[in-house]
Amino acid sequence: MHNSISNEYHIRTPQDLSRIIHMVKEALKGGRLVEIDYWPERRIPFYRASFETISEKGPWPDYVEYYFEDTTTKQCFRLVCETYHGFGGKWGVYQC
Repeated sequence: MHNSISNEYHIRTPQDLSRIIHMVKEALKGGRLVEIDYWPERRIPFYRASFETISEKGPWPDYVEYYFEDTTTKQCFRLVCETYHGFGGKWGVYQC
């Protein structure tokens, strides 16, 4: 996996999730991404701690869902993963 935030990645294993979290944290640290408070309409929001608190190695919450904005292009991205049942997830562009 090369570390381009603009690519779409499917999360099928814990190692995939770890790599995506690392990629996003590096982009946050470098100022390429910022975490945003966006939440889709008609969906009940739930409490989630800041993405900074998510460990690259786990343990992870049962459900991970975060939104980010590219500081250059203003494009939105979504990280979503269901870790409890191991259903996996996805990183990719999202229409905010």
